[in-house]
Amino acid sequence: MEEVLLSLLRPPLSFPLPGFLAVNIFKQHPDEDSSTTGAFLARAESVPSPRVIKTHMPSSLLPPSILESCKVIYVARHPGDVCVSYYHLQRLLKSVNFKGDLEEFLDLWCRDLVLRGPYWSHLSEAWAKRTHPNLLWLYYEDMKKDLLRELQRLDHFLATGLTEDELLQVAQHSSFANMKARPATNLSLIPESPGLMPGEAEFVRKGATGDWVNRFTSQMKAKFQGKGIVYWRLLLQRIVCPSYRGSSDREDFCFRLQISCRCDFGGTSGDA
Repeated sequence: MEEVLLSLLRPPLSFPLPGFLAVNIFKQHPDEDSSTTGAFLARAESVPSPRVIKTHMPSSLLPPSILESCKVIYVARHPGDVCVSYYHLQRLLKSVNFKGDLEEFLDLWCRDLVLRGPYWSHLSEAWAKRTHPNLLWLYYEDMKKDLLRELQRLDHFLATGLTEDELLQVAQHSSFANMKARPATNLSLIPESPGLMPGEAEFVRKGATGDWVNRFTSQMKAKFQGKGIVYWRLLLQRIVCPSYRGSSDREDFCFRLQISCRCDFGGTSGDA
């Protein structure tokens, strides 16, 4: 069981490494850009197999044969919440040092000018492989709603054979509240963390679903939806899913169908 829990903290392929490992690399190589010198990749390669590697990279930047030799778990999240979360992260990281406000960041988002974007291209690349037996597609919203249920899906996918009690321990260990409270996963808890800007939101910040509607002004919502999301919402609500009118799950339901429609029918990345 200890090995299962520790595997959650294994090094990612992309910035940043968990907690103290990332800080140690920054301290050992203060003047180096670890994304180009390969420090993080070297750390990942030093971990014995089987291992867990986290990355934000799209499928097109990963090895083409990755699904033939690895199990891949892809987590999708509503674009509005991704935009807000990413805005705070870009302000927090010294390597990015974004100085603008959320409205300015949204403009860059809608013009596909943010790092690791565009959002819809990222999704569509993974969506095209969703039926591969070595890829598991998860929704962030599902994990927030019922983490244990999604862990059971993950347990089946990885064939780890955990008992219900062990899954409950993993659910507790990996809950948002516990991850926010641990320096190993929340870099903001490490005193004088060299990679973070002081005075910004925490590295593990809020983890809410649907909060983007509270952060966008009416003008920002119009811009965000004007890139095409409103078209799909109206189509799906009026034609495909009229029974969802007035339902609290409507936004989430239509978001999932947007993914299906856009990715299956070639929606452009700029539409988000």
